[in-house]
Amino acid sequence: MTLCFDYLLSLDEEIAVKAFSLTVLNNLSILYPEIKQELKTIIEDRWEFETAAFHSRAKKILKEIGQRNSDSVIGQRNSDSVIGQRNSDSV
Repeated sequence: MTLCFDYLLSLDEEIAVKAFSLTVLNNLSILYPEIKQELKTIIEDRWEFETAAFHSRAKKILKEIGQRNSDSVIGQRNSDSVIGQRNSDSV
């Protein structure tokens, strides 16, 4: 994981390596949601210095991260409402 972040921050790394690192980190963010904000910050910081290939991959990943954040909030709301229903049923 650290190596992928290092590749993204490197000024000398090939774009293919950076694009693949974005994909790897995006996949890892499913297991480690705490890295999503760091990944988003790096994408935003590097945006003006990177190529169209980086932009394309980064847009896709930012969209996926946003959808997963929305899904987790919706999932939390649904589980809260189910718990609320259970509590009211037992009263």
